[in-house]
Amino acid sequence: MSWITDVFKKKPQEWFYGKIPAAQTPNDVELREVKRDEEYLHIYLKSMRIGYARRGLKTYYGAVHSYISLLHRSGKAKFNVVTTPGDLQELDSKRIYNVLNFNKPLLGPIPFRGGNVEVEIGLFSIEAANLAKPFISLLSEMSTLAGVTFISAALPYAGAIEKGINLLAGASDESILEIGISTAYNKIETGYYAVIAAHRDKVNINDIRIAKDFAITDANGTSFSDYPYIVFEVFTSTKRDDWFDIPEISGAYKKLQEDVNKADYSAAKESLAAFKRAVYFSNDLIRKDSEEIFKQVNDEVTGFLGATQTGTRSLEKAPGLKELKDFKIY
Repeated sequence: MSWITDVFKKKPQEWFYGKIPAAQTPNDVELREVKRDEEYLHIYLKSMRIGYARRGLKTYYGAVHSYISLLHRSGKAKFNVVTTPGDLQELDSKRIYNVLNFNKPLLGPIPFRGGNVEVEIGLFSIEAANLAKPFISLLSEMSTLAGVTFISAALPYAGAIEKGINLLAGASDESILEIGISTAYNKIETGYYAVIAAHRDKVNINDIRIAKDFAITDANGTSFSDYPYIVFEVFTSTKRDDWFDIPEISGAYKKLQEDVNKADYSAAKESLAAFKRAVYFSNDLIRKDSEEIFKQVNDEVTGFLGATQTGTRSLEKAPGLKELKDFKIY
């Protein structure tokens, strides 16, 4: 684990944390263990309430940072996200008691391969120094480039973003962790989770409700306004609609498309084999999707290659391969 863990060591916390019973959530979500190699994992930040005034500090910048790591076929994938939604920028003491509804993707869709899933989510208030705002904006832009869906895109940025948030969080005593969670799930389960800046002995999980706007209320529907809190959701899907944008797969298909369209029979066969490797070894696909993608592309390419008689007949008059996104795998 990384930055929040270090903060916890310096400033021990006994905040309440727990998974909210299904009947106390807005859509009565199913609570179950995520299925290994069969589902895509998603983690969304749903809402957050901030409420600690800073004496003597009229203005600060709010920055939400999440760090999530999980296994993939050849190691560990790390996703770092830094965001500064408009409502969190340049807050003064009169505007820091808001409930902010995010529905912000922190992870996914990512194939769940089993093993531990490490999750850190926290809200920092950063001293309004001259360099704070552009630095936070840079980290936010890097997070956007890295994304939360493709492992190969996220990995190059993970270290730099983590280093950046460490510099911000440790630069001054005025950089304060308002609320956060740092945990590792050995068996991650779907559902809504809440972390509340109240001692765990003072909160009864049976009295908590997640409203339709994802704010926390009590059993009577009264807003939970005594403490700052975070609400996030873990859920799964069996489809990923952006599969054709996976970098390794789209690149391999482009080469295959070029070889087929220029009637290079030998090169097309090699490119088809390379495409198969890219699909079956992709860190971003579950097995059933890999199988369906290659089946459809293989059938399409075989139709082109079948127009030749052991490579003696030209493919020049054949129409080109359709775009990858035009294959319907679901």
